[in-house]
Amino acid sequence: MTRRQADARNNQLLMADESQRNRAELFEIEGQLQDERLKEDDRHAPHGAQQALRNVLDRDTWQPASQTFYQIDNRPIAPASPLIH
Repeated sequence: MTRRQADARNNQLLMADESQRNRAELFEIEGQLQDERLKEDDRHAPHGAQQALRNVLDRDTWQPASQTFYQIDNRPIAPASPLIH
């Protein structure tokens, strides 16, 4: 096995390990959200974390970012650069 192949294999193993940690974290968050003792106002942060982890684990769920930016008075302005996502 070449060094490049070994590095690629190590990266795959690291990504798999990270995915398992993310799934475990998602499982824990979902358990907390099912707890009826949690106040509605206290659910916002765990719910946001749940959505973020779901998007990390399943990248096909990502939606493209809007290229429309709004000023305070709510009028659309053009993006400063086409590279902004």
